[in-house]
Amino acid sequence: MIDFFLVLVFGLAAMVSGGAEMIFPDEDWVEATPESQGVSSEGLERAMRALAEICEDGPDGVPHTGTTRTVVIRYGRMIWKGSDIDAVQPVHSCTKSVTSSVMGLLVDDGKCKPSTLAAEVHPALAEHYPLATLGHFANLTSGYNIPWRESAFMIRPPDFPPGSAIHYNAQGDLLSFMLQRLAGETMAELWRRRIARPIGIPNEAWKWESTEDADVGPVTRGATGLAISARQMARFGHLYLNKGMWNGRRILSTNWVELSTVPQVAPHTRCFQRPDIWYNVLPGRYGYMWWTNGIGADGKRFWENAPTGTFFAQGNRNNHCIVVPEWGLVLVHLDTGKAIDSRLYDKVFAELRRAIGE
Repeated sequence: MIDFFLVLVFGLAAMVSGGAEMIFPDEDWVEATPESQGVSSEGLERAMRALAEICEDGPDGVPHTGTTRTVVIRYGRMIWKGSDIDAVQPVHSCTKSVTSSVMGLLVDDGKCKPSTLAAEVHPALAEHYPLATLGHFANLTSGYNIPWRESAFMIRPPDFPPGSAIHYNAQGDLLSFMLQRLAGETMAELWRRRIARPIGIPNEAWKWESTEDADVGPVTRGATGLAISARQMARFGHLYLNKGMWNGRRILSTNWVELSTVPQVAPHTRCFQRPDIWYNVLPGRYGYMWWTNGIGADGKRFWENAPTGTFFAQGNRNNHCIVVPEWGLVLVHLDTGKAIDSRLYDKVFAELRRAIGE
């Protein structure tokens, strides 16, 4: 009876919605037909065409990559891939979500909490930011004042009281310095040792730039600065799809994955940026450096055709790592073209929903 119970428990643990077994890549992803994973090939191709249609060349003349740097993973199997998924390229603000994972390691280690006062870690903040927490920096509501293209480490009076507004800027760079101070090593090295290496991302498939500041020294750039390939970014998404577990090994706590990927900013929070910028839709949809499919001030979800639990890393020039727990799916699209309104991906989700049969 005990043996039967153990078989039942472990058998259920290996299953996800739709009855497919969740697997993990070794040196590379297992490739499978879409149909073997419950997805229509024709429908998936329509979704990829919809994705290609929302790609635009950059305003600086740099062409978009189309879907050549796109992968689709379902239940741990690669069911669609472009022709250039090993190109290592900057992913811009997708870096923020990787920074979030480093913060999660430190929270799991008991070295900090989202409620930890930033001034306890970086005393120079005490004068102007005595009530700002690490959580405020992670959900972009710290009020930290960074004039365009100026140093994130020069402390100025705040733009607004912590928690009273949201400002999409490079405050993640200062957060990375505070995380580095807590960790006793750079974020890049901590991420390499505790996340990248355990989930099989080789050193040559990513690089993370540092910045040098006269006051704080070298710091991994936490707001932007990561370059990685689509094939390997999908591993990071798959880790989050599995709530921090990797092939039976706990990498991040379920608590951190769930906490960071649900809305941490109320829908009617004021936006401290130009009113014509599309990402004024952040309130109600931003977690701890992850975007979510939350409900905004307009009463609608970010993507109406995506499941409610969907969350994603988003970066300039149309870079996305999208995780859909309800579908057991990860979609990575890396690009070099124009920054687009990410709500356009709802067209892709409309086709994916039909391809999956929902």
